[in-house]
Amino acid sequence: MKLKGKYYVFLLGLILAYVNSSAQYDRLDFGIHLGGANYLGEMGGEFSPRKDFIIDLKIPQTSWATGAYIRYGYHKRWNLNLAYMVGRIRGADSLTVYYYRNRRNLSFRNTIKDLSLTLLLH
Repeated sequence: MKLKGKYYVFLLGLILAYVNSSAQYDRLDFGIHLGGANYLGEMGGEFSPRKDFIIDLKIPQTSWATGAYIRYGYHKRWNLNLAYMVGRIRGADSLTVYYYRNRRNLSFRNTIKDLSLTLLLH
């Protein structure tokens, strides 16, 4: 009989531990994204044709990228995330002194909008 009582206490302890640990996550969560957007591509190269990676990065061309998300905790290991991001990139041959690029005189500006729905598994 004593063993049976200890079993019930142990089982009750497990149930309370589960309830306590499952209450440690938020059901609904939201936030914002702030960052920068920049173009690296063919229109790079201040003194020569473009170079790879961030060598041609022009900081004054950087624009803001912003967004927001809302996350729903379906289960403590499964989350559904809805996010929206907006950023603007631009480039211009007029910013280079490299003769062939500058003479070409191309430019662009593009607003990028991204809507995503993601299932996150932990």
